[in-house]
Amino acid sequence: RVVLAGLTGKRIGGCVGGGGGGDPPWLPEVLRAVAVRCLRLSSGHAFRDTAVPGEKIPYACFRALATSGSDASLVALARIGRASTNGAVLKNLAKTLEEAAAQRGMSAASLLDRLTPDHGIGPGGQVSIDTDAGTWAIRLDDREGAIAEGPPGAAIPAQVSETLAEIKATVSGTRARLEALFAERRQWHADDFADCYLRHPLAGWLAARLAWTFTPPGGGPPVRGFPDPASGGVRTPQGTVPVPSGCLVQLVHPVHLAAGGLAELRRLCEDLEITQPVRQLWRETCKPTADERNGLYTERYAGHILRFAQAYGLTRRRGWVGGFLSGAWDGGDTANARRDYPAAGLRASWAIAQLDQVSHDIPVELCLTERVWFSPLGDVVMTPIPLADVPAEVFSEAMRDLDHVVSVTTVANDPLW
Repeated sequence: RVVLAGLTGKRIGGCVGGGGGGDPPWLPEVLRAVAVRCLRLSSGHAFRDTAVPGEKIPYACFRALATSGSDASLVALARIGRASTNGAVLKNLAKTLEEAAAQRGMSAASLLDRLTPDHGIGPGGQVSIDTDAGTWAIRLDDREGAIAEGPPGAAIPAQVSETLAEIKATVSGTRARLEALFAERRQWHADDFADCYLRHPLAGWLAARLAWTFTPPGGGPPVRGFPDPASGGVRTPQGTVPVPSGCLVQLVHPVHLAAGGLAELRRLCEDLEITQPVRQLWRETCKPTADERNGLYTERYAGHILRFAQAYGLTRRRGWVGGFLSGAWDGGDTANARRDYPAAGLRASWAIAQLDQVSHDIPVELCLTERVWFSPLGDVVMTPIPLADVPAEVFSEAMRDLDHVVSVTTVANDPLW
């Protein structure tokens, strides 16, 4: 257990900074716990009023884990990101992961795919653990991620509880990576996809419940359906077919499907009694209108009055940064919430403004939403590009995020308004 009370930042930084050299077996879990504890003690926006103020300790943990370079250290490094929504911290973490992955000659995404722990899970989606209280089984579950089953009435032993928590964390991280694919449009060679997902007992259990596109080399007709790890084929609306040799594999985004093709995949999903690990075939999609395609901005989410604190928290949890309003400084009454889409080289921006002028001692309660636009990722001026040039999946995912934020936080949900 890591105890931070009574220790200064310099002492902890010295211990962490010196931990990477010997690479002891306790290093990954201890450094992950230190970093997570420091990040969770912060408010998520600024590092203040914490036992260990500042970013020095988490950043020292990042460096030590990257210096270690072991599989366990890099898995621990990736898991730290779920403890913070601070944009600067997440950017530093992403940079550290990219540098560590480059040492192995691959991207950070590929590295994380190949480092997904299997926790000893068998092909049936479960692992057995022998304890003094009898044999327990942990099996993957569509709703909970994983559940533990043992002798009736027996309390879950500590060993089983710890393993269950680790499996749940891995399932959660894998789901998050799958969710990110809807905007990334990432592709795998069929062999790499099989190695990283289909043959992996945990990742394969999730991937087999999603629809994928298998595009043959040379531009042949693509095959869309659910991969079947048992047979090695693809279950399509027309029946099970072999995976095309040497094909590229990509997650299906429903915004690219015609109504008929989407309906066929939905029926197949129901016939196979599949519960999808992330919303895919019934995913909300948004396409630009004719007027939007001829312009630079969309105002479909402009003019809404939102509860600012709730909206700010929701946008950050969905990967947006910025957008903080405060009367404590000049110009703090307006802001832009932003989300980057590196695969497309674009940034989405959503302008918001403080609804009423209040004292700098009073937190902003309500905000007014304004227009949304997309700009090149490296453009500090954030010059808008035509919406017609924005990839369909990027536009859809950005609008889906904002639709959720507006629907949940609008004052229109209050009958008094």
